[in-house]
Amino acid sequence: MLLRITIDARMIGFSGIGRYIQNLIGAISSIDSVNSYDIITGGINPEGSAPPGLNAKNFKYFSLSADVPIYSFKEQAVLPSVIRSIAPDIVHYPNFNASILSSKPSVVTIHDLIYYLFSDSCPGLAGQLYAKFMFNAVTRKAKKIIAVSEYSKQELVKHLGIKADKITVVYHGIDPVYAPVKDKKTLDEIIARYALNKDYVLYVGTHQPRKNLVRLIHAFSKVAFKNSSVDLLLTGKVETRWKELYGTAESLGLKDRVRFLGMVPEKDLPCLYSTAKLFAFPTLYEGFGIPPIEAAACGAPVMISDRTSLPEVAGDYAVVVNPEDVDEMAKAIERVLESKDLQEELRQKGLKSAKRFTWKEAALKTIKVYEEAAG
Repeated sequence: MLLRITIDARMIGFSGIGRYIQNLIGAISSIDSVNSYDIITGGINPEGSAPPGLNAKNFKYFSLSADVPIYSFKEQAVLPSVIRSIAPDIVHYPNFNASILSSKPSVVTIHDLIYYLFSDSCPGLAGQLYAKFMFNAVTRKAKKIIAVSEYSKQELVKHLGIKADKITVVYHGIDPVYAPVKDKKTLDEIIARYALNKDYVLYVGTHQPRKNLVRLIHAFSKVAFKNSSVDLLLTGKVETRWKELYGTAESLGLKDRVRFLGMVPEKDLPCLYSTAKLFAFPTLYEGFGIPPIEAAACGAPVMISDRTSLPEVAGDYAVVVNPEDVDEMAKAIERVLESKDLQEELRQKGLKSAKRFTWKEAALKTIKVYEEAAG
């Protein structure tokens, strides 16, 4: 049965979900020339928001007005009429902000329950109430749900009462650009751009409290005073609401050793991963956890927490620690930094394991979910 599939790609410009949309659409276009796809985007130049080089004949684009904000009541009013005009067999929503008024069968991807479980992640009380309502409404209305890990699947069953047979686990893939960078000129440019004068432990991600960065800095402090040749580098947008985090390094006398790099362009990340002595990801909650796999694919030794999805996704190639035990984290960091043999062991395990995560595999499984939802 040939299907007409609509994908809501309005968040394609976002960092996390946007990368998921870009990579998934690109992978689908490379393997499926049979079904037809209608891609909903935002703004006046929809093709410009599509994955680079995507010109598959079975893909068309529909642009919503730029004044229809994400996570708004207006999107709930506008989306149904747009979907009705397209007349698809299935609509795929890559996030929980799906249309709850459209009558078309839907597939929804739930990446995690962060906005459902962690109120401080939402922008105010209205955001909290909206997220609670939408998670419940969207997951019940969907014909099929895609979860990005077995852990996330069980969270949906536990907290929202969704039947397990309605949920399919489809792991994220890793973009091929994440590979060890060996070109000396490229590496030298990044070293100069970010003033990488020392060895470093690297973190990539947001600064939300669940990322556990205050404890990471405390753990690093126990290593830093023994080892003056290593810094801690943290990427991610600096937000004033996380004042405790930004004051921690200064209070420990490590203002110059703990460096907040801000938002780093994605094109620079492979180099930063490739030259890190350790990639640290001690978060308390993740639906999947892409950065540890990106780091491993670039040849960085990896340390993760023993919580939520991380042992499932990265436990076979990483040092695993209790993220609430600062001393345990510090000992793990020190152990990796002091042992070239351990670094090489972790590096080889990571390079091998990261090959499991491909967007082609994710696309094949996602297309199968579309077929099941339409059947």
